[in-house]
Amino acid sequence: MPLIKGAGKVRNITTAWLRAIAKGGMLMGGMLAFAHAAPPAAPDVTIPTCNLQSGQTVVDFGAHTRAQVSSFQGGMSPGERQITVTAVCSVSQVLKLRFAGAQRNGQFAFGAAGYQKVMVMSAQVDGQPVMLALQKKGAESLGESQTSLTLEPQDVLVPVKNGEPVTGRQLMVIVAVMPVLHDEETRPAARTQTAEWLRLELVR
Repeated sequence: MPLIKGAGKVRNITTAWLRAIAKGGMLMGGMLAFAHAAPPAAPDVTIPTCNLQSGQTVVDFGAHTRAQVSSFQGGMSPGERQITVTAVCSVSQVLKLRFAGAQRNGQFAFGAAGYQKVMVMSAQVDGQPVMLALQKKGAESLGESQTSLTLEPQDVLVPVKNGEPVTGRQLMVIVAVMPVLHDEETRPAARTQTAEWLRLELVR
C-alpha cells in the first residue's frame, strides 16, 4: 500500500478499486473493493491517518439483453449506478481524491472500444455541503467551482468554498459510474467478458 509524506510525517492511504464487468451481450455487475493500509506495529497518535470507506462493495449493473440497454453518446449503456465514498482523517486537512484508471481518448476506458463516464454528483465536508473543483494533472491552479463534475483520468477532486479549498476531517462524495460499450461489443459472436478498473486515491 503506498504511503505519502506530509509535514515531515507519514500517513496511511486507502485506495479504492472499482471493477466494471460486461459479459457477452449481457451487462453484468462491478465490484468496489478497498485495500487498507496496515496499521503500524506501535501506533503513534501524533501521526495523522486517513481511511477511504464505502457503504457498498459491489456495484451491480444487472443482466440485460441488447434491447434493454440504452443508446448513449455513441455507445450502449446499462445506465448509471451511484456509490457513496467517505474519506476520514484523524486531523483536519484538505481532503482530495484522485481518480485514475485505464484511459482512451481522454476518458476512462471500458472494453475494447468503450468508456466509463465517471461523475461526482455532490460532496460534503464534516457534514456541510461544499462545491467542487478539479485539479488537472500537472496543474497547480483549480478549475471553476461546481456542484457536480465529470472526471477524466488523473483528475484530482478538491472540495471548495468561495473558490478556496475546504479543510475538514471527513469528506463524503456521491460517485456515479456509467459504463458505455461500443455498439459492436453488444453483438458478440460468443460469450465474452470485459473488465476495467477505476482507482480512487486519497492524496495530499
